Amino acid sequence: MPKVSTEYLKKKRSEILEAAYTVCMKKPLHQVSMRDVINESGFSPGGVYRYFSNFSDILIALVDRDSYKYDIVNLTDRVLLHDDIPERVLGRIFTILGDTVIDNLIGVGKIFYESLVVYAEDPKVLNRFYTESEMVAKENYIKEKALTYVEQKITEGYFKPQLPSDALYGFLFTAIDGIIRDTILIQHYQMNALPFASLEKNSLIKSLCTAFVLLLGGKGDLIYGSES
Repeated sequence: MPKVSTEYLKKKRSEILEAAYTVCMKKPLHQVSMRDVINESGFSPGGVYRYFSNFSDILIALVDRDSYKYDIVNLTDRVLLHDDIPERVLGRIFTILGDTVIDNLIGVGKIFYESLVVYAEDPKVLNRFYTESEMVAKENYIKEKALTYVEQKITEGYFKPQLPSDALYGFLFTAIDGIIRDTILIQHYQMNALPFASLEKNSLIKSLCTAFVLLLGGKGDLIYGSES
């Protein structure tokens, strides 16, 4: 049997993912099966199972499909090594988070959101999303590096938090999840935004960053000042 090239394998895998994406955007995720993906792709069952052992494998791959575009580790490290005031450093970190992780999750939002709902009562599968997804790993990297930086600035006395750490970080992470969830609902489910509120992603990220810095005891007007 002739040797199959890496490019050929990537192409076939990509075609299966594109078929899965098409099916998942057509109907609710809980109604989608491997059989639907197989039919949409035009592959034989063996052809699909050669690349993906089950449907959750496909979902994780869809969430991570564009993760290669984002060099989040280097972007984050460069910002944290930059000699600038902490408020501005955090502003840049929040911008990276919004322009990479959140943009990616919103792009596959219907699939990501419904995956969490469908597998909410299946901890084993849900845990796979949090331990095997490359995009989730990159999100965790930003969060861990940012919190280490914040704790360092608190220890140095630069920040004087207005709330205990667990309350402060709990607020931050639930707010991030809320931005992702509500932006997905508006974009993919035609849910109307509240008439008195802007639910535009960049505006929400800037507002959250400002609130977080103020709760740290920092100065909100320094976050988005002129670049140095």
